[in-house]
Amino acid sequence: MIFVFILSFNMLNLQFIASPFVGMVSIIAAAIPNILKAALIFIVGWIIASFVRMFIMRTGNSPRTGRWLSKIRAAEPGQDTYATVNKAAQATFYLILLFFLPGALHALQIPAISEPLSDMLSKFFHFVPNLFGAIITLAIGWFIAKLVRDIVTNFLQKLFPYK
Repeated sequence: MIFVFILSFNMLNLQFIASPFVGMVSIIAAAIPNILKAALIFIVGWIIASFVRMFIMRTGNSPRTGRWLSKIRAAEPGQDTYATVNKAAQATFYLILLFFLPGALHALQIPAISEPLSDMLSKFFHFVPNLFGAIITLAIGWFIAKLVRDIVTNFLQKLFPYK
């Protein structure tokens, strides 16, 4: 319909009325590649997130995983672990979509939203190695403390035998 207005105003030599419509159409036409790029980024993210969610659901609903979840007390023993696995799969799905969101917003040229999200994800990814380092340090410290405890316990038992 807008094209008809533009054409009719140009035929009537009313360019001052047609020029705002031409500007509007050119802005919309310029935005189409950005919208398609953002949609492609988001669709790729959605596909990857869906595959990961499906993988978690399939592996998580096995009897072996149910026993493991009961062992670590993430689910009640003997209870169906579907709800626990479903929550983990959904959380993973949305987390993966969150990783693709800044790219889609950047493609739409919305830096006010995409830059803070990119900064947040960057800080998160800088934090992850520190977290793994802390976990490794904690595991090594626990192993050494257990070893020292056993050595000291055996030493004291030899010095002061229990009667």
